[in-house]
Amino acid sequence: MIELTKEKGKNVGIFGLARTGISSYEALLPFANLVCFDDKESNRIDFAKKFTDKDLKSIDDQAWTKLDYIIFSPGVPLRFPKPHPLVDIAHHHKIPLISDIELLYRANPNAKYVAITGTNGKSTTTALIGHIMGGQFGVGGNIGASALSLEQKDGYVLEMSSYQLDLLHKMKPNVSVLLNITPDHIDRHGSLNGYIEAKKRIWRNMGKGDSLVIGVDNDITRSIYDELKGKVAFDLVPISAHDMIPDLPYNKSLLGLHNRENIAAGYAVARILGKSHEEILIRVATFGGLAHRMQFVGAIALPPSCLTRRSPKVLGSSPKGLFEGSTISFYNDSKATNAEAASKSLASLENIYWLAGGVPKEGGIESLAPLFDRIKKAYLFGQAKNQFAKTLGGKVDYVICETMEEAFGLAANDARASGSPANVLLAPACASFDQFESFEHRGDKFIELYQSHLIIKQII
Repeated sequence: MIELTKEKGKNVGIFGLARTGISSYEALLPFANLVCFDDKESNRIDFAKKFTDKDLKSIDDQAWTKLDYIIFSPGVPLRFPKPHPLVDIAHHHKIPLISDIELLYRANPNAKYVAITGTNGKSTTTALIGHIMGGQFGVGGNIGASALSLEQKDGYVLEMSSYQLDLLHKMKPNVSVLLNITPDHIDRHGSLNGYIEAKKRIWRNMGKGDSLVIGVDNDITRSIYDELKGKVAFDLVPISAHDMIPDLPYNKSLLGLHNRENIAAGYAVARILGKSHEEILIRVATFGGLAHRMQFVGAIALPPSCLTRRSPKVLGSSPKGLFEGSTISFYNDSKATNAEAASKSLASLENIYWLAGGVPKEGGIESLAPLFDRIKKAYLFGQAKNQFAKTLGGKVDYVICETMEEAFGLAANDARASGSPANVLLAPACASFDQFESFEHRGDKFIELYQSHLIIKQII
């Protein structure tokens, strides 16, 4: 855990007692005088059980007006749709609202910092950079471990959401990454422009000797690159998914054009940090991917009669774009909670037995129509099953199921019975809350089904 000796004797508020708030409390407890609160009663109860309730004070308490700063949960509205009441209290009393990442930087200003943001791909890119660096850097932020729960390191690779960027003040990355921007979180930023401006905060304190790695395949980030070119002191490093890295290894956990962008970003950052071309390729080849994000779960052998056949195409992962071998491969992309996210995994594979469904998002799956020819058959479950069936009718063969378990069993059996190499893909294009606690719960169930229902020799 990070040593916060510089905070000794300070009066600090912590608002929001989930992952970020708890780690902040634990890190500050030996040094600062603390007051805490969370609007959710369940979080307050859990906090009191783990610690005590002595530091829990409603924001009506005068203690909140006499603080040096407040660590403000990024999940709490700062400006839109309307500011949380504590925001007004803090502004009235001139109390800074900061993030735990800002506090990490204050504690370790001389460490190397890599900050990654973007609408899509930031978690994979963050994890990939950490993997390439081989444990030299702490990895966390919006992914995995919260900033203040990380170990003391000489450097940190931090995923940063737009909410976290809104709470930065002096934190200065040595290397920033902006992958792409598409409309998202408009309710929290007021407009697309507000969302873009939040993303731009990632380089606001950067200067000479620092670097911004920026994707130029996306219209918005390409425009930002053109806007910055020749006008900033830091180095600009453009990346594109269409520029092939020499000798790039095949990796089943990094399929698709979107992952080419993630690899390009990871490669550029690692080179800036001093890693050789050869070192990076070795590390990329062994990256295991992130759970629930186009996660390769495993594969089973086809019957012997199929062993001379060629595998289905796996696009955007090698110069040939093919994985040779007669298998049924299983991919867990439970994080694909909307059609745009599901399009990435569908575009990465062919001959797909597709598991989809849950709580539908606005627009359903109509935008996926250009990818329907990749789908051999769809297995629809959850609240969206009838809506999705209507969209697929006459275009894609489908079956309606009551549960994901039923869908999995049918898809696995149909894929094996087809006698051709294939991919069984969970990319629900829906939220999970009708049948699961979270997308992680849904993905874990998919993995469990693979492990328990397919007791067949794995060949990968």
